[in-house]
Amino acid sequence: MKRGPFFIYLLSLVFLAAFSASAVSSADVVMLKNGRSLEGEILEENDTTMTLRTKIGKVVFKRADVASEERRELPEGFFGARAEEKPRVTVNPVPLKAEGYGEANSGKFNLNVSAEMKKIYNGDAVLVKYKTNLPQKTVLFLQVRALNQVIVTRKHAVEGRSFAIRFGPFGEKRFSPGIYVVEVSCIASRQESEEIKKKLEGVGDIVAAAEIRVGSPDEAEGVTGKRRKELLAELRELDSLYGKLSLEYESQKKEFDKEKWESFTSGFEGAIQKIKDADLAYRKAAIVMDYPAQENAKIAIADILRKLRIRYAEKLYKANNLEFKVPPSDDSRGAEALDVNTKSLLASARTFIEKSEKKTEQK
Repeated sequence: MKRGPFFIYLLSLVFLAAFSASAVSSADVVMLKNGRSLEGEILEENDTTMTLRTKIGKVVFKRADVASEERRELPEGFFGARAEEKPRVTVNPVPLKAEGYGEANSGKFNLNVSAEMKKIYNGDAVLVKYKTNLPQKTVLFLQVRALNQVIVTRKHAVEGRSFAIRFGPFGEKRFSPGIYVVEVSCIASRQESEEIKKKLEGVGDIVAAAEIRVGSPDEAEGVTGKRRKELLAELRELDSLYGKLSLEYESQKKEFDKEKWESFTSGFEGAIQKIKDADLAYRKAAIVMDYPAQENAKIAIADILRKLRIRYAEKLYKANNLEFKVPPSDDSRGAEALDVNTKSLLASARTFIEKSEKKTEQK
């Protein structure tokens, strides 16, 4: 059958519509330095690698090979309607208010930012959107933080009037109830292009921040209180272990009993390892720690107690003409120096315990 001009015209319209539909159905776009462009969903990323879920499967590549990246909302049905696929967003979002908005204006330039926390199927994430009239290629500095802890940072060059970028997901880590801040800033002195610096002459730093409240104050206090109770118990246990180690060492100096010492060592090391395992589980699940200084001091005490126990063993075995193989360590301090360090850290820990107990009594 002969095809007339009208039929060809209709066919071209169908093709154009199909092409347009595919063009707007864009997702995260990663441009590699070799010129290759990949489209899909960024699942995981760190300082060295990035994992992208594409329509044909997962692709892992080095971050050093990435020329640029553009984060966008994933269109519904991007990966097809296969039943085995997990939903991108869970039914229940992060509790209560989980979005915020901020703006800044220098007179000549403006910067608006909005932020939203979302639960996607493979973890918690923060979606940041901004609008600005800053010059193209202006470098913006993005930061997500809670209290005085910076969670993640990134640089991004302005490529249009508006843009969206996603932080996360963060693996097994979850956002606990509390206040988070998403900050987008333009700092003239830190621009990489002399041309941009010239365009920003006379313009001070432009900083827009969006505050996100997750959960209620009562929920936040409940989570913090629970962790404080667990931390206090761990610090008390370490203080107790130090006392037991000191007593056992003094006893063994008077009359060395190798079997008894080894039995004590087994129980001592088991107790230390239990604290370290609990700490690792906590750090894996928490995006932000409520008491970072005390958490880090706790691990420092645990590590030093282990070293002190080894130095004591070395001295006891040597005093009784027995062979003792010292485990390799980059810490060459002797027992006396380690003991002084342990006492200092434990003194700070006791101060924290006493202050926490007073606050609890006042409530």
